[in-house]
Amino acid sequence: MGDLANGPVLVLGFMMGVGLMVLAFMQVLPAVIEIRGAESTNYVGGAFVVMLASLVMFGWTRDTDLFFIRMLVFAGIVAAYGLIWTGEQRFRLRRSGRTMWLVIGAALAVYAVLEMRGLTQSMRAVPYAVCSVLFWSVIVYKMFRSAELRMALPTVAFLAGAALLTANSIYRVLLAFELLAPVLTLSAQGGELAARFLGTMVGNILIGISYMLRYFERVVDQSNHAATHDELTGLLNRRAVVQSGERQIELARRNLQPLAVAFVDIDFFKKINDQYGHDKGDLALKEVAQVLLQSCRSIDLLGRYGGEEFCLIFPGDDHAGAQIVGERLLTAVRDHQITGLPPITISIGLAVLDLNDYTQTWHSLISQADAELYRAKHSGRNRACIAPEKSRLTESLVAAEQRVAAAASAPMPPVLNHG
Repeated sequence: MGDLANGPVLVLGFMMGVGLMVLAFMQVLPAVIEIRGAESTNYVGGAFVVMLASLVMFGWTRDTDLFFIRMLVFAGIVAAYGLIWTGEQRFRLRRSGRTMWLVIGAALAVYAVLEMRGLTQSMRAVPYAVCSVLFWSVIVYKMFRSAELRMALPTVAFLAGAALLTANSIYRVLLAFELLAPVLTLSAQGGELAARFLGTMVGNILIGISYMLRYFERVVDQSNHAATHDELTGLLNRRAVVQSGERQIELARRNLQPLAVAFVDIDFFKKINDQYGHDKGDLALKEVAQVLLQSCRSIDLLGRYGGEEFCLIFPGDDHAGAQIVGERLLTAVRDHQITGLPPITISIGLAVLDLNDYTQTWHSLISQADAELYRAKHSGRNRACIAPEKSRLTESLVAAEQRVAAAASAPMPPVLNHG
């Protein structure tokens, strides 16, 4: 029985060791690899410290009758839940709000009333267990409502850990109300005690592992995003646009669906940099990028091709649709006011994929759009020019050849001799 009595202490020590390793990892890695939501590690680390201090104080003062000490221990544990919740929201890049802290305040008030009414030693486990069940249930509920939920290993580990901690809390409530007394014999109490602490230990370890795995996922996702997106505007970079364009051409030919591309250039962008500074130039790039993005459909692709040039891909748009899109983009940018800058306009060059011409590649298609952009620039800017359809171009050439042939075969007018 002596070894069994030391079991909870050993389990607590092991949990402290695992927790310290997770805490060290989550505090050190953001300094090496900066990621979005890295400040969540401060909240999770704070939660671990507060929880540990509360458990140590609970172990030292377990049999105390001091109301202040019992309230302090309970406040520390529920405050740790609040810190975990805040860190979870920060990691998901969302505002934590004040709801959780209001709930914690209400829990403290209820616990204070219960303590003043007189809680027995066994019944004091009930408020802790109820708070734990509610906390992990809310987090799991929010997780399943999230559009970002992926049933990958980090999510499975988190759910398994939350399930173990919730089951342990429910078990403690059943024990407090002596609902398991008929089925729990004295000979089984030792195994029951070990299983209860083992479930808590494994649950916390799984939660810690899930945080580390999710952190690595964020690092990988951020690295992939940086490899395919422009840092300033957040749009696709040139390499990603080219890869997407080549893939869209293959899909358009396979499905016999039209496809249009556009080259967009900010008019007089060099003057903006020269007169207002490069900071304002960067602001103009970001604002124009957002306007273009908001003017496109969800299936359209938009990227920064270089400098002040943007490239857009419009799956499903034919010649007429591309003209409409061009006018819409012109109007959207022209009507958008950027603080500290005069009205900005753009020039657009458009080209449509010829599904009958299998020699046409992404390079030749974008070259057509670039030529139309050059024509729009030299036609006065703030306009959209589109490459003529292949059939119309052929008809124009044939008509021109016929006019030349007719002129050549027509009889020459008589030459009058005035001598």
